[in-house]
Amino acid sequence: MLRIITPGLEQKLQALGFSSVLLGMELNVGRVRVQAIEHPIDGIALMFTGFLPRQACQFQVFAPKTTTALQLAALIYTNFRLNFPEEAPTCKAYFKSLGMLVV
Repeated sequence: MLRIITPGLEQKLQALGFSSVLLGMELNVGRVRVQAIEHPIDGIALMFTGFLPRQACQFQVFAPKTTTALQLAALIYTNFRLNFPEEAPTCKAYFKSLGMLVV
């Protein structure tokens, strides 16, 4: 299988509940899908895709390769709050169930 992700990043993402897919890793929280790959220049690329009753949204954000799992969780939650506010409580509860308190 072709992978665009290093073992160190894979461990961080698995701690957040991501599972392996063809080129990277994927996490589904509520009605939003987050895909992650390691970009050779920009670090960690997170692609968000959400299809909600009154909204469809797709975008990507980048984080440095040195970002911790907790920082990635906070970045994901922040993007949920800004772009998918009705799914933000689900996201917060999901990370809380993993023992990661995001604000």
